[in-house]
Amino acid sequence: MRRRGMIRCAGWRCLLSAFGLLMASLCLADARVDVCPGSSRLPDALSLATAVSVALCADPKLREVWLTELARQADLDAEHSAYYPTVQGQFQKGRAGKTTRYPGFPEADSRLNSNTSVYGLNLSWVLFDFGLRAAKVESARQLLNVASSSRIEEVQKSMLATARVFYQVQANMALLNARISAERLAANSLKAADAKYREGAGEQTDRLQAQSSYAEAQLNRVMAEGDLAAVQGELASQLGLSPSAPLKLVELDEPGADEGVFLGNVN
Repeated sequence: MRRRGMIRCAGWRCLLSAFGLLMASLCLADARVDVCPGSSRLPDALSLATAVSVALCADPKLREVWLTELARQADLDAEHSAYYPTVQGQFQKGRAGKTTRYPGFPEADSRLNSNTSVYGLNLSWVLFDFGLRAAKVESARQLLNVASSSRIEEVQKSMLATARVFYQVQANMALLNARISAERLAANSLKAADAKYREGAGEQTDRLQAQSSYAEAQLNRVMAEGDLAAVQGELASQLGLSPSAPLKLVELDEPGADEGVFLGNVN
């Protein structure tokens, strides 16, 4: 029976970097649970800052570029490890046995056992490579810069898209309120015109015109409701929720509306 083991370490910095990235990923994963609230933990009135935070957590493209940046950082650390020595240890142990038997002459039987052990330690260190390692490190650094820029760009895109839809929901809500008020006024005008016509103090044309205005106000209100439902569904989708999830936003003129502070901090 033979046993053989092999241990190889290609640079301590590579191992420490990989361990650091693993711990950072675990910490970020734990932090993501607290920073990224689910639909059941959203506040009653959704502010712009909260909407953007939830949208950033729910954006799959942003998570993809973030993982790409982590991979590029690991590649850069791996290329740096080429500047460090490589240690290779070897351990080999063997055991052999041979038994010879002579039928009828047990006195002549013999047994031979042998044990062998081999130990080795090799150290290699590249001191000169005519700029090969430096070129690989620079290439990995540039790829990391590209990945970092892509992540920043994706963050800005997600933030601006969420802010645009957030304000569109606010605008459509204000428009719907205006349409509801116009419909209420048109209904009152129709009641007045109908009462005048029944009492003989009004014309049929005024009554018909009031009916037409009321029908138009109803149509405008229904269209405003549809537009509001569409942008609310788009905002809910960006937040990682169902398009039919109910959303209540903080009014822009309320003290809790922090859109001014948020936009002032956006780079």
